[in-house]
Amino acid sequence: MRSKFPGHFSETQETIDELWQSATFVFDANVLLNLYRYSDKTRKEFVRIISELKDRLWLPEQSAFEYFSNRLGVISEQEQAYRNTAAELSKIEKTFSGSNRHPFISDGNHSELTAVLKKISKELEKSLSSQETRITKDDIKSSLADIFDGRVGNPYSEDDYKDIFDKGEKRYKESIPPGYKDKAKVKDPKTHADWRRIYGDLIVWLQTISEAKNSNIDVIFVTDDSKEDWWQVQSGKTIAPRPELISEFCNETGQSILIYSPDRFVQLAKENLGSAVSEETLKEVKADHEKQVSKAAKVKFSDYLDTAADQIYERRRASAALHREQFESRAKISELVNQRNHLREKVDFIKQSIEVHRLLGDDEKERQALKELKSTEEVLHECNIVLRETSRSYQESKKWMD
Repeated sequence: MRSKFPGHFSETQETIDELWQSATFVFDANVLLNLYRYSDKTRKEFVRIISELKDRLWLPEQSAFEYFSNRLGVISEQEQAYRNTAAELSKIEKTFSGSNRHPFISDGNHSELTAVLKKISKELEKSLSSQETRITKDDIKSSLADIFDGRVGNPYSEDDYKDIFDKGEKRYKESIPPGYKDKAKVKDPKTHADWRRIYGDLIVWLQTISEAKNSNIDVIFVTDDSKEDWWQVQSGKTIAPRPELISEFCNETGQSILIYSPDRFVQLAKENLGSAVSEETLKEVKADHEKQVSKAAKVKFSDYLDTAADQIYERRRASAALHREQFESRAKISELVNQRNHLREKVDFIKQSIEVHRLLGDDEKERQALKELKSTEEVLHECNIVLRETSRSYQESKKWMD
């Protein structure tokens, strides 16, 4: 049974130990782009780990293509994040300064608060300056270029890309992993680059399979993609890599593969390779990965918009399908209304808990509740947008039928 269904069984611990000592490490582009999001210490430790593995690295050409295509966007994203944080700090400082100074804060605590805020502001300014410098003089890009020198795969030929795009269309229609969750990534694809964005995950996967097959190597693949076209998800929990991926790799190459998220990779590098990794780095990489998981989960709300638009298109093609799809839209609106009401109740409850924690002087629980409140309000906001758009689409299609 194991030989026929390898994707449904984990490797033995003995095999895993052997793979960590001999397998080739392959990285998705998102793992490299995360280096721009990490703190200096975490980034240096992460780069040191992959540098120590230099003789056992291989980078799919598609990963390199996506890294260079998205690098400047991620840098700009981080610059804006620093500016937003600095603006928030400025608001806090103004709240407790001059005539607005809180009457119940002592001079000593006020001085300490001001000193801390200024220290953080200077640190943010330094980090922002580093990010801005990377637009033209990128130390991270230079480090990666040295590490992966001579270890990047070749691009496909034009004919090969056409075959892969055709194969990808068929796979995506049947929800065969990986990548089918990206089928709407580009609304109106026209260029070769557009199609590479849509089928990027599949290209990375097929290039990895080809390299493993041609070079007879086992692979440890690291990706920060948390969507269900890479991972088996049950009740909101990530269980394991998709069994179809493991089976396809084993059947096509006759080799073994392990797939990890960045946080798991760093943890196991410390345990299996003796890599020097601090607890702070482990926590930061894990927190960043969880942030990406949360972001991917929120995308599901926007999927309703795509579905609603597809439904309107289908209604205009065949009148018989219109009635069925209107019924589905009503059910979707009802689902969104229930979800919105639940989120509103949750927001109210969190606000009450914040007041309780504030009265009890429990600063840690208050901070946690404030963080949860912000996240819940963001989800509620997106839910309201989706509900409005879905309702509007439903009303437009109803008028068309009338």
